[in-house]
Amino acid sequence: MEILNTLEPFLPQLLLILFATLMPGLDYLFKDKRIVAFASLIPLISIMGAVVTWLFTDSWTPPGSSIALVEINLFSGLFMLVFLAVGIIVVLTSMDFVRTDKNQGEYYALILLAIAGMTLVASAADLFVIFVGLEIAGISSFALSGFRKHEKRSAEAATKYFIIGGFSSALTLFAISLFYGIAGTTN
Repeated sequence: MEILNTLEPFLPQLLLILFATLMPGLDYLFKDKRIVAFASLIPLISIMGAVVTWLFTDSWTPPGSSIALVEINLFSGLFMLVFLAVGIIVVLTSMDFVRTDKNQGEYYALILLAIAGMTLVASAADLFVIFVGLEIAGISSFALSGFRKHEKRSAEAATKYFIIGGFSSALTLFAISLFYGIAGTTN
């Protein structure tokens, strides 16, 4: 039971990742593709409701909410709300965009993974967790930029984004290593 208490600050991200893994299966099972889009709204709305309830009642403090890697506080909660609200808007506005695509499940899974990475960055209290969150969001964004595989512009955009993203990730990791060398900690 101790491990569940240490994972509790990561529950929003874990719920988003769980639903992201379910999206391709839902896409395969259901012929009506609107079900897949609405299923991707479930974790976004439920996490948003939990964060709003927690922020406005201020009566519930999650156990283990301040561990060395993640802090759940008003600042992180507000940014999580912003990222979740933007995710809901993206899902709702992109329903027409991907209506004819065969791979709707993968599209919504990538959106959920990008949001999971952004919410991880919002609640991070360690440079390494910020880097991991940026990578989760970045890799999902790389794939989203090249989602239309058969269009030349989409493939070109994904390639350029991947090269620039890889270079910036290397610089970020180098800066974190310099900070660790100077300060002796990444926290």
